[in-house]
Amino acid sequence: MNSVWAIARRVALFGLALVWLVAAVAKLHAASTFSSQTAALGLPSWLPMGALPYGEIALFLVTAAASLFAWRIRPVAVLNGAIYIFFLIFLTWEKAHHLGALGCGCFGALQHGITPSDFIRDGLLMVLSFAIVPKPREAASA
Repeated sequence: MNSVWAIARRVALFGLALVWLVAAVAKLHAASTFSSQTAALGLPSWLPMGALPYGEIALFLVTAAASLFAWRIRPVAVLNGAIYIFFLIFLTWEKAHHLGALGCGCFGALQHGITPSDFIRDGLLMVLSFAIVPKPREAASA
């Protein structure tokens, strides 16, 4: 059972890595759309939003390495989960302030407007991230 759990954790973590890659590529592929989306959010001009896809590429590399080499799986999973908590807070703030008519910028031109599916997606990715965290013996007793 431990080997099945270990493989499942690594596969799930690699899935999270792929999400970072898709988000980064979507932003880079439609840079003008992403720029319009972030401009519509009214974010402070000092935020380096243009650097976000490169940060996501870094997250892809770290998360993929953790998955492929069974390296620091738990801390990387916690990092992913924490980022998704931040994204959920950010989506809530955007929705509460009636921003994001063009989208939150999460997936560039692949997304239009902020919808309940954005909350569901980030919530599920957060749950998946934290589900990876327990050690096998902790998961078996839960």
